[in-house]
Amino acid sequence: MNKTSKLFAGFAALALFAACSSDEPMGNNPEGPVTPVEGQTAYLNVKINSANETFGRATDFNDPSYTDGDGKEHAVENAKFFFFDENGIYLNLNVSVNDPAGNDPNENENIEWMLSNNVLVLKDLTGTNYPKYMLTVLNMSGFEASETLEATSKSLSEYAKNFTSTSAADKIVDTDDKFNFVMTTSSYFGSTNKHVDDGSFYCVNQLVDENFQTTPTAALNTKPVNVYVERLAAKVQLGIKMTDNTDVKTLADGTKIYRLEITLAGGSNDNNESIDGGVTADTPLYVKIEGWSLNGVANNSFMSKQLLPDWKTAPVFTNWNNDGYYRSYWAWSVPYRAGAAAATDELTFVAPKVLDGQLTNDNADYAQYCYENTNAWENITMSTSSVNGDHVAVYNNRVTHVLVKATVCDENGNGLDLVNFRGTPFLTSSFKAYVLSALKNSTAGLPYYYLTNSNVSEDDATENDYTQVDVKDIAFEGIKGTSLEKVKIIVSNTAQLYEKKIVEGKTKFVPVETSVLAGRIDEWVGNETINWYNGGASDYRIPIEHNATDATYGKEGYYGVVRNHWYKLEINKFTRLGHAIYDPDNEEEVIKPEDPENPLYYVGAKINILSWRVINQGVEL
Repeated sequence: MNKTSKLFAGFAALALFAACSSDEPMGNNPEGPVTPVEGQTAYLNVKINSANETFGRATDFNDPSYTDGDGKEHAVENAKFFFFDENGIYLNLNVSVNDPAGNDPNENENIEWMLSNNVLVLKDLTGTNYPKYMLTVLNMSGFEASETLEATSKSLSEYAKNFTSTSAADKIVDTDDKFNFVMTTSSYFGSTNKHVDDGSFYCVNQLVDENFQTTPTAALNTKPVNVYVERLAAKVQLGIKMTDNTDVKTLADGTKIYRLEITLAGGSNDNNESIDGGVTADTPLYVKIEGWSLNGVANNSFMSKQLLPDWKTAPVFTNWNNDGYYRSYWAWSVPYRAGAAAATDELTFVAPKVLDGQLTNDNADYAQYCYENTNAWENITMSTSSVNGDHVAVYNNRVTHVLVKATVCDENGNGLDLVNFRGTPFLTSSFKAYVLSALKNSTAGLPYYYLTNSNVSEDDATENDYTQVDVKDIAFEGIKGTSLEKVKIIVSNTAQLYEKKIVEGKTKFVPVETSVLAGRIDEWVGNETINWYNGGASDYRIPIEHNATDATYGKEGYYGVVRNHWYKLEINKFTRLGHAIYDPDNEEEVIKPEDPENPLYYVGAKINILSWRVINQGVEL
């Protein structure tokens, strides 16, 4: 595919920075290196490219495919160039841009777009040596260099606030750099493109004297400095493609619901009559997907992708550095902590209310974006055991994951108010009846009543004027700090509670505190967990896999999101109930998973990486 059609949108805006070449002396292209002179104006021919290899799985290096960005994803509003000396000290030069020529055609599918013959004008050089290194930053007009190259590359971007979950036409909102993605010089180990092979300055272009000329014409006749850039953002999309279409039901309005592999526990009253409107045991359960969002995303990013020196020789990473394609496939990110878990204040979590992202079914063009979030395997997982043997549980509060909003429903798409207790789903009315029945059948019984005849006083009331505690008298209350899923049972009826006793051979109703009944219920529940699906509200949590293969399992890189990668998640199967949400309209409380969990327990999915390198991930929920 010819990439000339992928020319930077809006790159003409760079002319705003251009210096008029007629103001400078013209001359022939000099032969050999140029010796700079104090105060001289120098010219540097620069070509900007995208390092953009894409492929199906993270280790599929031998058979790559390629995917370009679209629209705003590769538009450029402005460019800034920063120069450093041989020691990495920042040189505050007066730099502008001149674009006297058009773009070059290019057939390299690794490169998404390009603009050639951009002549940088370096005025009033303050020394007799030309700069040694150049860092390029696109679409970040307010960014300024620090005193050193290292500090500049590790400067924190303030761009995360502009990542929005909007339509394809409005992917990023920014008042200064309208809708455009920040990009910087790509990072990789190697000597191609004049990178320093020892890895000391892997995020910049190394310059030589031959790159500089004393006239713009001479610069145009000089081989350009190729700058390869990558976006700071990672891109995520979600779709549903069921492995077995018999698990899918389409309702009259076109809504698809997906059958779970579990059924509902029915309930009955003392006369063995259904108390749930005909819902009985073995009633099939379905889920309806309402939306999604990214969760556990990094709050910030280094301006340049950071690489650790050990990765040059570490077995997992040697195949992830591709200097022939001007890029590396892993990163040391802001949340990364060697030997410790990521600090939670460096990640952002969302409330249930925001889980309204569209799905990519039927090729709908919708994506969400985030900063890279990487970490060592031992910092984001823990080994645990199950009836089937050991497995690894993932701390979703330490990894970027897709949070899918779902409603548990019946076969007609009606949301079901559920409780999950000891792995069994009940309708809430069934579960309340179940709890009260268990107390009633215990040794202590259920001797708790309310005076329901308002026409008589307590002294005049007979046994017929009292009604035993019923399901309408108890309710659920959320337990804070449990990601909006765990609840306890409370006595919701605030009227005076009475305990039925036999006193001197007579039946009496003695006033007692509500806490007596509440204590009995708490004792029965014990250490068990009650999860309440309020109106069927729930979520599924899918940790994003970066390089999930048998070879990388148990190693760094299995999970993570890296800049300039496109993660396409595809749900293949819904297996179990997701996580309950007891307050689905809450806009303040965020869903911040605390307990590690088996990532394969709830969903079946796969991730494709495009790079805009794609990672495909399939999950069974």
